[in-house]
Amino acid sequence: MLVLWMVMGFDSVIGQLIHPLYALPQLVKGEISFGGWSMIYHDQYGKEMHLSAFVIYGLAFWFLSRHYDFKHGVVKSKNVCYAVALTLLSVSLFEFYWMISYAYFQNQWWVITPRWPQIRIILQNVAFLSTGVIGALYMYIDGHIFNKNGDVIRKIYRFNLNKTAWLLIGLSVSSALFWWFYPFNVERFTVSLETGETWTNTNRFPQTLYTIDLNPHDNLNSGVWYWKANDLVHLVNTIVKILWTFTIVYVGKIKHINS
Repeated sequence: MLVLWMVMGFDSVIGQLIHPLYALPQLVKGEISFGGWSMIYHDQYGKEMHLSAFVIYGLAFWFLSRHYDFKHGVVKSKNVCYAVALTLLSVSLFEFYWMISYAYFQNQWWVITPRWPQIRIILQNVAFLSTGVIGALYMYIDGHIFNKNGDVIRKIYRFNLNKTAWLLIGLSVSSALFWWFYPFNVERFTVSLETGETWTNTNRFPQTLYTIDLNPHDNLNSGVWYWKANDLVHLVNTIVKILWTFTIVYVGKIKHINS
């Protein structure tokens, strides 16, 4: 994914790989030309799941898994559970931050309203968050030895909550605030809604891909994509994601008490 991200472009997405693959039978049957087929690749740029996310979260899992294996002898299923739990915790925290921020600053409340089909994304993130929290709690309990009365008689390891961790937390919060109060110019555009109203993007929490619900008063929570190229905005998105993920990875690097 890292190689693909470097080759396909800074704002590249997984859809650039999937949608041309779906259209391959049409190309073989002659239903579309090679030029039309290749345009599918270019049309998907910047839309759907970014390759940067796969790289960031993939590296987080890889690093945590190797750390637990080589530093603490945590292997097999426990290793996978530890690394997956903290990776999913990172994903869920960022996604909830994004959803709430996008709903508020871009006036798209449908992303946090529990109606179909957006409820699937909300439940997915709830599942990720629950897995992460349960995993972290298990890791905490696993790092202690209790007596029959439930009292801690010895600590084996602990999470990394030192000065560096608090510095990373501060940087993560600062980056999130910077995205909220983005100080640079953003391309403004207006979308006509099916209700006769209009929607205009704001300079707060800007995006490269805006998903707009054209009928906010119906019972469907879904939107139409409007992609606006802006590598600086995507850089801010990526930096926030990296800082949040690295903070959780750093704290999750359990440390033996006697080391």
